[in-house]
Amino acid sequence: MHDLLRDLIKFAPMFLVWTVGVLLALFRWRCHPRVSALVATACVLSIVTTVAFTVAVHRVSEVARFGLVLGLAWACTSAVATGLLLWAALAREPKVSGP
Repeated sequence: MHDLLRDLIKFAPMFLVWTVGVLLALFRWRCHPRVSALVATACVLSIVTTVAFTVAVHRVSEVARFGLVLGLAWACTSAVATGLLLWAALAREPKVSGP
C-alpha cells in the first residue's frame, strides 16, 4: 500500500493540472458548454486512467506478462484524452446570440 501511494504521489503535479482543468471547465461551462464538456471529460479520463493503471500495476503479480497490455491500454486512453483536449482547443464554438 505504501508503494502504491508513493507511485500515485509521483503524479501529483498532473493531478493538480487535471483538477484545475475540471474546475475551469465547470466555471466556463455557461459560456462555452461544448469546449468545457470536452475539457472536463478529458481531465476526468486522465485522472481515472492514471489511478486505475497505477493500481492495476500494483495488483498484477506478473507485471512482465501484462505490462504490454497495460501499457497499450494506458497509451490508448491517454490518446483519447489528448484528442479530446485538442478537439476542445481547435473546435469552433457556435456563436451565442443574446445580451
